[in-house]
Amino acid sequence: MPGLYKIFDEILVNAADNYQRDSSMNCIKIDIDRKTNMFKIWNNGKGIPAKVHKKHKCYVSELIFGHLLTGSNFDDNS
Repeated sequence: MPGLYKIFDEILVNAADNYQRDSSMNCIKIDIDRKTNMFKIWNNGKGIPAKVHKKHKCYVSELIFGHLLTGSNFDDNS
């Protein structure tokens, strides 16, 4: 279960980090369905842009979900 916990934690932290970037965000919802073993985390902040990343030449969502690059919270030099 540590892996599942880490996935849940990472998604929740990303939703909370979105608040730092988008001051209009004022809501995070978490829905857990024990019957289907699924959870949803939602916030009303800005979404993922549907555009091609200039440096990597692919959609931003592909970078996030396909290449699993780290977010801007990390220092590449440490």
